[in-house]
Amino acid sequence: MNDAARHFLSLLDQERQAACAADVETLVSVQDEKARVLAALQEEGASNELLDQLAAAAEANIVLMRHLVLCLRGLIEGVQGTDTYDASGARSGAGIRGYSRGGA
Repeated sequence: MNDAARHFLSLLDQERQAACAADVETLVSVQDEKARVLAALQEEGASNELLDQLAAAAEANIVLMRHLVLCLRGLIEGVQGTDTYDASGARSGAGIRGYSRGGA
C-alpha cells in the first residue's frame, strides 16, 4: 500500500471520528481532501484491488453515518411507524410508536 492509500485510510479515520463527534466542519473538509487523494491515486494508476479495498473502507463510514443519522432522528422525532423484525427476519408493519426508555 502506497503513501496516498495510507493517507486516504487516515482521512477515513478522521471522518469516522468527526461523524461520531458531529463535527460537520471536519466532515466537509475531509470530503474535499478525500476527493483530491482519490484523484491522485487514480492518476498514478492504483490497482483496482487497492481501489476496491479503499471503497470498502469508505462504505463502512457511510454505513456508520447513516446509522448515526437514524439514531439522532429517533431521539429527536421519536420512532414513528417503523417496521420491526422478529428473530426469523420476518417484517412486521405494526411499528413502534414513540420513544420510551422504560416505564409507562
